[in-house]
Amino acid sequence: MLIDGCFLSGDVVLPEGIKEIANGSFDKYGFEHIYDEEPLTSIILPSGLETIGSLAFSQCKELTKVVIPEGVTKIESSAFNYCEKLTDITLPESLKDFSIYSFQKTPLYETIINTEGDVIINGVLIKTDIPDSGEIVFPDNLEFGAGIAFGAGASREDVSSVVFPDSWKTIPGFAYCSSLKSVTIPDSVISIKDDAFVNDPNLVLTSLPANLKYIGENAFKGVIMSADIAIPASVRRIGAGAFAESGIGTADIPAGVTRILDSTFEASALEKVTIPDTVLYIGNNAFKDCVYLKDVTVPGSVYAIADSAFEGCELDNAVVSEGVLSIGANAFASCKSISLPASLTFIDDTAITGGQITFAGTQEQWNALAGENLSKLSVTCMG
Repeated sequence: MLIDGCFLSGDVVLPEGIKEIANGSFDKYGFEHIYDEEPLTSIILPSGLETIGSLAFSQCKELTKVVIPEGVTKIESSAFNYCEKLTDITLPESLKDFSIYSFQKTPLYETIINTEGDVIINGVLIKTDIPDSGEIVFPDNLEFGAGIAFGAGASREDVSSVVFPDSWKTIPGFAYCSSLKSVTIPDSVISIKDDAFVNDPNLVLTSLPANLKYIGENAFKGVIMSADIAIPASVRRIGAGAFAESGIGTADIPAGVTRILDSTFEASALEKVTIPDTVLYIGNNAFKDCVYLKDVTVPGSVYAIADSAFEGCELDNAVVSEGVLSIGANAFASCKSISLPASLTFIDDTAITGGQITFAGTQEQWNALAGENLSKLSVTCMG
């Protein structure tokens, strides 16, 4: 990985063996007083290169030519930001993960945004003139859409439905679309990006793609969705806040998911959850204020239950299995009945506020664990 090229100037040919240009490697911003007299004017990137990082060549204002070899698959956002004289650049066929924002304030950017109609490069839709209202049906044979039209601030307030093409593997989404009511996501999709449908208050999602593996942070936050929607068994990662404030009713978390992250289901309509024994950690506020959730079993694979994980759930019954080591502050506040394992090595003094408490260990073990507040509660010790 090349991490610092700011000292290079003139016409540069990088040597073989570099697979990645790190974020900000050639970024002149902040170093203008040092490097202005010897600017970078052209660069030939080596074969074997795969990724060009964010802001990699930002502020290289005298750069006129870049040769990007075949094999580069990804150019991060703002990689060539403010390269105002960069007129000689060719994008290789291998490049599939990029957007027009990779080239802000360059001649290429100005050319594309002033071009009428859709702009598709290497199967990537980076600019679209699809109408801002009604039903949107994307063209077929697109790899991914990540350009001006997508994501938070998409300014498509009158879009009512979206049909994504069967060829897409990644969904960037339509966030903050107040009129969006339905989306069709094909089974080819394996990844849904962060904030994909966050705060689409009228979106009723009825299914998730069968081959989905990754659900981004806040991806469905605030989405109504049908109560019986199922999380596909193929899912391996669910981002923080992914289903927060959503209408999801049942969550059979797939085996293979190892962490339930912060606020994943917070304040959702969740009534039932199954946590597999692949899960190692339950994050802060993970199920906080899931007022319809009445029963939960935490498997012994979980080493820690973080602060406020089930606070506000008013659980009728919670079982924390043998193997769990730590329970954080307010984790089970308002729980009516809870069973705790003898394996506990730490429980915050505010973790439980009352109700029926059963501890699998001895009274001596409980006395060693309990702080001032917990010592006041009635506990049945089974050891």
